[in-house]
Amino acid sequence: MSEVLYSPSATQTLARVDGATSSINFIAAWNAHATSAAFLQLFGSAAAIVGTTVPMAMFPLPAGASGYLFGDNSPAYINEGGSGLWYAVTATPTGAGAPPAVVSLNIGYS
Repeated sequence: MSEVLYSPSATQTLARVDGATSSINFIAAWNAHATSAAFLQLFGSAAAIVGTTVPMAMFPLPAGASGYLFGDNSPAYINEGGSGLWYAVTATPTGAGAPPAVVSLNIGYS
């Protein structure tokens, strides 16, 4: 059974999806900014430093777009590290700066 994290205004501050997440079933996102992309970064540790630590995965969020990044409710990502799953949304692919507008996320996990 999946649980869903809803974040109506994700930022570049590292945030926890779940402390024991083993798989992501889907990610849906909405980037409210009309002209600037944002970037969702996933980390396997609370010790990650956004902008310094290389993320396990990075997903571009096109300007003004919404939709599923992946997932059909089948596990698409397995976190074998055991320290949970963490995310941040940034203005660049390398983690620099906050997104210029609201980014909303739904992350289904189990």
